Amino acid sequence: MIKISAAEFRGSFKLPLQAPGKRTVLVRAVDGAGNSVESSAVLETTPIVSPVITFVTNELFSDEERGLTVKGTALPGINVLLNVQQVLGGEITAKGVAHPDEKGNWEFIFGEALRNGQYVVTAQSQDARGALSLTVESQAIQVKSKPIIQIGKFQLGMGGALIFLLIVIAGGFGGGVWFYKKRQEKLALRLLVVKTDMAKVFKLIQDDIEKLQQAIGTPTEADDEFIMKRLQENIKKMEGYLKKEIEKVQNPNIL
Repeated sequence: MIKISAAEFRGSFKLPLQAPGKRTVLVRAVDGAGNSVESSAVLETTPIVSPVITFVTNELFSDEERGLTVKGTALPGINVLLNVQQVLGGEITAKGVAHPDEKGNWEFIFGEALRNGQYVVTAQSQDARGALSLTVESQAIQVKSKPIIQIGKFQLGMGGALIFLLIVIAGGFGGGVWFYKKRQEKLALRLLVVKTDMAKVFKLIQDDIEKLQQAIGTPTEADDEFIMKRLQENIKKMEGYLKKEIEKVQNPNIL
């Protein structure tokens, strides 16, 4: 609201600079007793020609030196008012003014560091009178941390790299536990097979010993020699089998 005393009023008043669009102007006159009379009118401010944004850096690392670059065209002799604005929240983080050349081309580089997030650049023309155009907006600009891990198009910044490392560690630990359990299961199964086979071999040796004891009581020496030879063969087989199975237990990769 703008207040003007009767002594200062000269029959006309120049409004401050208005942005393009329609507005209702209300004029109210109030005397010393508080009596008033008012009148209104619709005011339409016509915009001048808007600038055109032809290029903007669409991806930027927050920790690198190069700034955000924006280029475009506009009418020569005007100013192009530029704002860098966050998409989320609409906060303006940087401002600038570009000056088109005689052909209407302009370029501006923002030197301010930007935090990680998504931004847009808005542009608006302003002539020597202060008249404004409608605002135009660039495509989205993504600002992020410089990747620590990059494989082709796959990129990971500081946060992503830490998460990736945790996943790798967790996966390695989980794989180690799974491998250990599988190895223990395989070892337990192999020990069970060894135990069963040893029981069979001991049973054969026990049978041979019983037969040898029986043969000793007979006058025939050939039976003694045959059973003794068989007993020696079974013991030798058992020795070789036990040696092989112990090696398998020590090294589960041996088939």
